[in-house]
Amino acid sequence: MRVLVGRTLVLVLCLVGLAGSQPVNAPQEYRSNEGPVVGEADSPYQAGSLWVVLTEKLEGRSESDPSAPVVRVFSRGEVLQAEVGRGGSDEVLRNFVDEQGRAWMAVRVTGLPDYGCYVRANSHTIAPAHP
Repeated sequence: MRVLVGRTLVLVLCLVGLAGSQPVNAPQEYRSNEGPVVGEADSPYQAGSLWVVLTEKLEGRSESDPSAPVVRVFSRGEVLQAEVGRGGSDEVLRNFVDEQGRAWMAVRVTGLPDYGCYVRANSHTIAPAHP
């Protein structure tokens, strides 16, 4: 009886531990847009880090919101440049985070105004470019 109670307790503790953990395939949210390779930018703008699209299609939205209109669709392998404006502070290296804790990166897009668009910034959608 004592062995049965002990095993049951161990099983319950294991299940509680598993319930509190994140799924194995949960994406890592990129809170920063800083990467090892920096692109180029015309003055007066600062060059942002380069990122590679990992998904088949990555939607670029007009705002950092999943319900915002899609203004551009990127394909797997495309290289994106983080939009950091004129630079000047570490604040421009932080990605936007929505109410659900999802990170959004502003990226430059030729032909689109201001910040271009926003893409989901996590390890399932993009990866930092490497030299």
